[in-house]
Amino acid sequence: MTESSLTDTVAPGSTLPADSTGAAGVSGKAPKGYIPTLALSNFGLYMALLTPVLVSLAFKVQHITDSPEQATNALGLIMGVGALFALVCNPLVGRLSDRTVSRFGMRRPWMLGGVLVGLAAFALIGVATDVWVVLLGWCVVQASLNGVMAASTATVPDQVPVNSRGKVSGIIGLTTPLGILGGSFLVNFLHDDLTRFVVPGLIAAVFVAIFVFTLKDRVLTEKPAERYGVKEFFGSFVFNPRKHPDFGWT
Repeated sequence: MTESSLTDTVAPGSTLPADSTGAAGVSGKAPKGYIPTLALSNFGLYMALLTPVLVSLAFKVQHITDSPEQATNALGLIMGVGALFALVCNPLVGRLSDRTVSRFGMRRPWMLGGVLVGLAAFALIGVATDVWVVLLGWCVVQASLNGVMAASTATVPDQVPVNSRGKVSGIIGLTTPLGILGGSFLVNFLHDDLTRFVVPGLIAAVFVAIFVFTLKDRVLTEKPAERYGVKEFFGSFVFNPRKHPDFGWT
């Protein structure tokens, strides 16, 4: 499979109408294999992220703290700060991927790079003997894997026509509870801290890699002319509910 077969070039200088429905248009079909590989990727990501939230982090902090009170405080700190990193990095990476100029595509570099960084951070958490190292590792995990999710979600309007997006969103939505179930089942066979973090992370890395290397990603040949900075990032959270009532209700 050649690199050119995995990418589709998009002219960055063209303008889209205000009611633009994305690169995939209104009707038609998603590329063959896109939906199952996207679902597989999301399943792996949710399993890797939610298994620590539900099980692995609690075990880890118990093993490196001296009392139940310390473990509870440490777990709250780790989860809270990690959630802030997820909150910021998800929309940030999504927007940056919209502006990425690479011969490998707009989304693929962020997904592949993010899942590899996340896997390394899982290994760091697994061998850590200090709460602050676990905190650092978990922040990196949240930032990197939420970035992967943002880039993979951005492929939906790239690849899926409007009339099929509801179905695709429903399928993707199922991967959250399935990821929880899969992680809850898997962790019963993992008996030390390192494997509880690395094995789900490794599964996610494999599933994301399958999606990345089968994705016919869009390619920008020039960076978009519009500026994107701190003001634009925070401004993206502001909207007019009267102009966008459906989104307002959501």
